[in-house]
Amino acid sequence: PHVKVVCQHGNHGEFEGSNQSLSANADDIIYDQLELMFMNDGVENVEFVMSDRPNFVNFTVRGHDAHLRHGQHMATHVGTDRPQRDWRGLLHSHGFDIAYRGHYHNHRVENVMGVPVVMTGSICPPGDYEEKQSIFGQPTNYIHGVTDDNPFAWVEYLTFGDH
Repeated sequence: PHVKVVCQHGNHGEFEGSNQSLSANADDIIYDQLELMFMNDGVENVEFVMSDRPNFVNFTVRGHDAHLRHGQHMATHVGTDRPQRDWRGLLHSHGFDIAYRGHYHNHRVENVMGVPVVMTGSICPPGDYEEKQSIFGQPTNYIHGVTDDNPFAWVEYLTFGDH
């Protein structure tokens, strides 16, 4: 009955010309156009959530506070001292029950102080960048369930393509 689309731009959409606004991002333009398309078509059960901040967006999902960031300024993992400290600071600042981080071309689920951090990979097949980083494998992402009591009740892998 209701779909919430949470939008966070990434570094590949950045316009990097002289005299460009620091907030100019092609991802945001696409998100705005999608939202306008749904509004103009009279679709009322689709909600777009966008932040005016370039590095994160906070939202709720089934009563749980969630935090999404693209992740290019974060470590590739959560588990060691520095990334744990960074994520504890984010947890303290934003008070989330679940977090999401993209950007890196791998996927995993870790936690900070018992709170899940879902890190998603690219759905594009591996290319030169992934080979240089020794990141191989089938493009994979996650789908997970949220209940009233648990923001990460179950998880399944989504795989894309034949790799």
